[in-house]
Amino acid sequence: MESAIRDIGARRQLFIDDHVVASTGNLKRSFHRAERHGPPVMVPEHPWEGVGTAPWPSVFLFGDVMWDERTKQYRMWYTTAKQDMAGGQHDVLYATSADGVHWQKPLDLGLVEYQGSSANNVLVADTSAQTVLHMPHEPDEGKRYQLLTFDRNVHAYAWRYSPGGLRWSAPVKIPALAGPGMADNLNVAYDHTRGLYVIAVKKFDN
Repeated sequence: MESAIRDIGARRQLFIDDHVVASTGNLKRSFHRAERHGPPVMVPEHPWEGVGTAPWPSVFLFGDVMWDERTKQYRMWYTTAKQDMAGGQHDVLYATSADGVHWQKPLDLGLVEYQGSSANNVLVADTSAQTVLHMPHEPDEGKRYQLLTFDRNVHAYAWRYSPGGLRWSAPVKIPALAGPGMADNLNVAYDHTRGLYVIAVKKFDN
């Protein structure tokens, strides 16, 4: 019996494997080793990133980088991890870049207070930005940007929403991902073909 023909339309395909390939000839698939760019493009510089308040200040890409066609710049949502007298904390921070290598951290957002001042680039306190989605066709303008995270403000996986990616809503818990064993890491993508969100989460088995 002949295999069913898979209609992929005009959609771009990522040929990691042969899932949508019927046959090949005179073709070799080559995987190339990634090359290190050089020095890190993002390092901790400020107290709210752990400098001077932690033995291990750090910034890391629990978050996303995306190109903004309107402003002609890259936008980064990233996470800091620090250990201060109040204990461990993760915050969502924001940066921009024209080339993806040299990044600027806007210190005039005025959204979250840290040690008595809101002159910083913190967007959301006590959570981490595992995944940020830009949904330009979302009917609700307040949900054009969507952040999925393990939110320590509510100790659960939750959504936060924003019209522009800076001012975020209160967390909305996800009931299906509640319960014991759910941990602190996840990824989400939106499948436009099927109209579905696809989430991969970390869960501990007891």
